[in-house]
Amino acid sequence: MRRLPLAVLSLAFLAACQPATTELTEEQKAEIAEELTRLYTESVIAINQLDAEGWLSYFENSEDLTIAVYGGFYKSYSAYADTVKAHWAPLASGEIDWGDLNIQVLAPNVAVVTSVFDYTATDTAGVTAPFSGTWTAVWVEQDGNWKMVNVAETLPPAEESPEDT
Repeated sequence: MRRLPLAVLSLAFLAACQPATTELTEEQKAEIAEELTRLYTESVIAINQLDAEGWLSYFENSEDLTIAVYGGFYKSYSAYADTVKAHWAPLASGEIDWGDLNIQVLAPNVAVVTSVFDYTATDTAGVTAPFSGTWTAVWVEQDGNWKMVNVAETLPPAEESPEDT
């Protein structure tokens, strides 16, 4: 007689120890992708207005933020924020165009977004510098807000001159 309650208790314990499923429907994935697309669309405004605080608002304000960008490796929000502000200070304007976004929803609160981009910066002397690259960001949603927590940017290698070959 004791075996039945013990068996029921054991089964209940085992069921409670099972990992929660995070399987998302295609509709849920599409909703997350739509939200991230909206955030990228908004980010264009901040970048084009050289609004460093606006741009930085898309990143997790944490010392755990990791970014490989501009040929450097930044291991905190504050280090990246300082770099953005320093790079944007001498600019008069900027213009970015995100290419097609490839959004991979990994869990209800985690997604990876990869895109190509074209960016043109013009400094206060009127010198224009266009460049293009790829951008991959890991986004995490916490408390209803999606933030980038890890980013990698790659720029095409500089073209070699005939003397270099």
